[in-house]
Amino acid sequence: MAPTRDEIQLQLERLLSSNAFTNASRSSRFLQFVVEQAAAGEGDRLKEYVIGVEVFDRDAEYDPRVDSIVRVEAGRLRTKIEEYYSSHGCEDAVIIRLPKGGYAPEFALRESEQLGAAQRQTPPSKSSEIWLSKPAALSVAVNIPRPSRGLYV
Repeated sequence: MAPTRDEIQLQLERLLSSNAFTNASRSSRFLQFVVEQAAAGEGDRLKEYVIGVEVFDRDAEYDPRVDSIVRVEAGRLRTKIEEYYSSHGCEDAVIIRLPKGGYAPEFALRESEQLGAAQRQTPPSKSSEIWLSKPAALSVAVNIPRPSRGLYV
């Protein structure tokens, strides 16, 4: 289940008001632009050239092969997002990610991530634990000695 547009907007505001972003105007503008574009269904528009022009005020002659501003700032932004979620945002319900290899953010609910991890590492159910432990408990409780080979001919 994905977060709603309102939940995404609230999470964006949380991120932007955090210590990681208050004095980082470039990262803040970058994050706000990509999140708002993706939330509006324009994620496919988030290309390096567009971000360079729209966010970093490059002119129409901007060449991403020569000017690496977007790639450099994307790396910084990813680091700031990771720092936020490893500290102040560690319990936030909505998670915003900027995956490597692109500029379109991903949105997720923390519960769905935890469920996925829990399902991958599902411990045995209590009934199977009890079933497995009953034979051991019975043999200990009854304490039947095993006959030695020498007694039976």
